[in-house]
Amino acid sequence: MVLNYCVFDSLVEVRAMTADWLQRHNDQRPHEATGRVPPVEYCMKRFPDLYF
Repeated sequence: MVLNYCVFDSLVEVRAMTADWLQRHNDQRPHEATGRVPPVEYCMKRFPDLYF
């Protein structure tokens, strides 16, 4: 997790870095549990009628 290895100057910086990490983790990083595809891509293929 991002908060385990960084020293921050402000709460705004913490929120920005955490939001960036969360977006990359959920939208871009392939997950083994989803067949090595990002979760958003997996959901779009698995549930094509679901709106994102």
